[in-house]
Amino acid sequence: MSESKSQLEFVHYQSPPGQSELKGPAEGCGYQIYKAAGKHSNKRATIAGGGSSIGRAIAILFGMEGADSFIAYLPPKKRRTQLGNDILVNNAAYHKMRGDASTNKVSKHQWFHTLATSIHPYFYLSKYATPHLSPGSIVISNAYINTYIGRPDLLDHNSTKGAIVSFMRGLSNNYVSRGIRANAVAPGMFTSSRGRLARPSDIATCFVFLAGRTIHANGRVVVNG
Repeated sequence: MSESKSQLEFVHYQSPPGQSELKGPAEGCGYQIYKAAGKHSNKRATIAGGGSSIGRAIAILFGMEGADSFIAYLPPKKRRTQLGNDILVNNAAYHKMRGDASTNKVSKHQWFHTLATSIHPYFYLSKYATPHLSPGSIVISNAYINTYIGRPDLLDHNSTKGAIVSFMRGLSNNYVSRGIRANAVAPGMFTSSRGRLARPSDIATCFVFLAGRTIHANGRVVVNG
């Protein structure tokens, strides 16, 4: 049975990344239906971009699973020694949709800002977290399904997500001799308001799974959605 157009529409109501309050679970994060099993008890996690949407859901689910998480959603002033040494989640991103996003319509400022926000932190966090990672640790990066589609209205954003996949695969080969894994999740369309495509918690469960004892998943991309 076909859905009506109105049933498929949803409203993206979230405030910009880094400006969301973190006082409690957000509507749509799915914490009420998620059944935790203590998968990450006594683990420490660092989540970059954990202030809203998928990042927020990851932080909530990791907490429900027993992890002690350091959430970076504004420029951090914490000491590096406070970073988690079991799980590193790279989730920070910026995108600006345009109706006409042909190459000559994307400004140099937007291009460099997108790269500075959506790929550079992945390198720097991985670089400076490396001394604190021990065998059994994992780095999980958030890519995007449009890496494989190439939406014309997200030219700069798509480019960073493709770079993330390549970076993650190189990182997995770099880390393998130390017993450290690197994987990525490529979410599809999701909403945290009306409509039923996927909730942030639906995406976050992939991060919970990869951060667990799935030792054979390395250098892989989980496409979710």
